[in-house]
Amino acid sequence: MVPGPQIVYKCPNCEHLTQQGTIRSGNTIGATFYSDGKYDAPMMSDILQFNKCRKCETFYWFEGSHELIRYELSIEGHPLQHVESPQLMRIEDFHKALERSIYRTYGEIIYIRQRLMWAYNDQIRFHKNPQSEKIKDYRHYDNLKILMENLFMEKPYHIMLASEIHRNLGEFEKSISLLRALENENYNDKKAKLIQACHQGYRNVLVF
Repeated sequence: MVPGPQIVYKCPNCEHLTQQGTIRSGNTIGATFYSDGKYDAPMMSDILQFNKCRKCETFYWFEGSHELIRYELSIEGHPLQHVESPQLMRIEDFHKALERSIYRTYGEIIYIRQRLMWAYNDQIRFHKNPQSEKIKDYRHYDNLKILMENLFMEKPYHIMLASEIHRNLGEFEKSISLLRALENENYNDKKAKLIQACHQGYRNVLVF
């Protein structure tokens, strides 16, 4: 992975500064992929596209209108190099972002809700036997249903995500039906594993 410039953003409410790293180039060699769409890649970080201000807790998107300056990591002694990085988003943060309706497009709704899905799945993702665990917060299942309602079902990736949601909800026949109807050989191996999981009654996130 080759890092790109650091970007310093200014909170639109209180003007508190936050700096976010960028990636100039990367790849998914050695990555672990999961059935909910998340991946862990040593050479390709997933950089969150919005922030919660550390000072006033305003949510805002990392975009040009809030950008203050860019600088290269190779520049030693830059006056803004000690600006704090974004704090990690937790489950409650994603819920608050949704409650405050920070999204402006269906794409942003999907973006936030899928990462909320990931945050819940992280509770069991690294368990030795994740299929024996159950996410008890009912809001997780409500989020899955709303996420599915906003998907664009003409997109193969969204069809795969919808089938995953059905499986997570225990709706195995609906999941299998979507998978079998998807004609895209790029997903054949994943489809086979998910169909097998449905037949076995496995609801939780899988490693591909």
